[in-house]
Parts: sequence; C-alpha cells; structure tokens
Amino acid sequence: MREGGRMTSTWWHDIDALRREERFRDHVRRSVGDGKNTFFWSEVWLGSVSLHHRFGRLYELSEHKEKTVFEMCQLGWGEGEEAWSWRRRLLAWEEELEEELKLLLQNVILQVDKVDCWLWHLESSYDFLSVVLIIS
Repeated sequence: MREGGRMTSTWWHDIDALRREERFRDHVRRSVGDGKNTFFWSEVWLGSVSLHHRFGRLYELSEHKEKTVFEMCQLGWGEGEEAWSWRRRLLAWEEELEEELKLLLQNVILQVDKVDCWLWHLESSYDFLSVVLIIS
C-alpha cells in the first residue's frame, strides 16, 4: 500500500480500511516476522497498544514516524543508535521513556525468512493474510 499509493488494488484499499475498524482490531493481532510490513510506531506489534500510544511523547519527537519495524531495526535501536533521532534534546523524563522503550525492544529478534501477517486472536493457527489472499 505504502509503495503503490493510489495505484494499488481496490481489494488492498478495502483491507487497509478494514484493519482500522475496531471490530477487526479486537479479533486479530499483528505477528512480526521480518518487520518489513509493520509500522514501528502506529501498529500494535509489541504488547497490547501501539508504541505511538504507549510512548506518545517520544513519537511526537521522533524523526522516524513512518518507518517500519525492519527500518528502525536497521537504523539500530540500541544505546546511541540512529533509530533514536529526536527533533530536539530529550528532557530527563523523556530519557526515562526512551530507556523503557529500549528495554522492550531488547528481546525483539526479527525473522528474516518470515513475513509479517495478521493472526486471529481466538484461533492463532489461522493466518489471516492467507485467508484474505485465497478469498480474493
């Protein structure tokens, strides 16, 4: 969607609109593989809320609002790495938020041989993306 812009299939536009609906979000979760199709800040992929909502102040200050999980990982999310580019120097309490976020990311390991997908909450054995591709 992001790369194709307005030229993408109407099916993909419908799916993109559906994923924003509450009744859809309540029953699926994002499973991150290589992180290339999951937005770092705006999608729920780590925990039960988006990083944008959990770390709203850091999101506002970030110079990388539209990056994917993969792109942020490539920039590096360790101490002093490029993923943490802020519009200004962080205040002490904002630095504490940054440390909390880094702790969350410590155990994240991307799987280069697996793509990101949606999984049904109630039945984790079903891969939502595969179901959609079969139907369409």
